[in-house]
Amino acid sequence: MPRQIRSVDVDELRLHLDELLDSPDAIHITRDGELLGTFLPAFVHPTQEEIQAVRDANAELRTIMEQAGLTEDDVIREFQALRKAR
Repeated sequence: MPRQIRSVDVDELRLHLDELLDSPDAIHITRDGELLGTFLPAFVHPTQEEIQAVRDANAELRTIMEQAGLTEDDVIREFQALRKAR
């Protein structure tokens, strides 16, 4: 999901194409102030903060599982049973 929407003129797009295409932001492309189109990135690379949040959540989950005496297989079986029950 894009983090924000940037608006760039076609001249700026030509000058900074590589940088803009690597951005996680959606890009409104304009000419003389009029919208020509929008570029939406297909994949947004996670930030270091997002990566760390996932690592922290993983560590917390592992602690909870250890305290409950659960394995990954136990969690998968429970998840599959809940899906079948829907």
